[in-house]
Amino acid sequence: MTGDTTLKQDLRHGVWWKGMLSAVLSFISIVVVPLVIIWFIKDLVATMGAGDEMTGVLDTVTETVWRYMIYGIPVIVLAFFTAFYTKGNKAKLLFKIITLGYSIAWLFLIFQGGVLPLSIDTSGMFSDGDFSLESIDLALDILGIMLIIVVLILLRMVLAYAVYRSNREKYLEKLSE
Repeated sequence: MTGDTTLKQDLRHGVWWKGMLSAVLSFISIVVVPLVIIWFIKDLVATMGAGDEMTGVLDTVTETVWRYMIYGIPVIVLAFFTAFYTKGNKAKLLFKIITLGYSIAWLFLIFQGGVLPLSIDTSGMFSDGDFSLESIDLALDILGIMLIIVVLILLRMVLAYAVYRSNREKYLEKLSE
């Protein structure tokens, strides 16, 4: 195979164990670790005895982590294909670009457009004095941070193409052996 290959030809060449390892590691980081974090936070809040006051914040964090896990399932599948193919393979570039594109959508799905609502029940904190405050509601605007992350993801897309181009000749040489 001395010439260039097509995407159809490149889809046939990959390493199964690398793909499986990447999918398992993605599953651990996207599903297992967040579940442990939710369990740890709930246990910590229960141990501190601040359950009633922190219910709103805890619910928001839990809901955000669940969105992270549910919408992260396609990333687990795409991680297999991204690692399955070697550098210089057109299929690897394709799946890397798809993964990074979905990462941008995933970011907006997790944080619902850049606003993170928080609510703290303070009715039990200030009940003895002349001052009364039932609850505190906050809306954290994190759109600026999200846009910075989007720019970094777009730069990673450019990097993925650069890695593809720099490794393409080595890939074709290895394929022709």
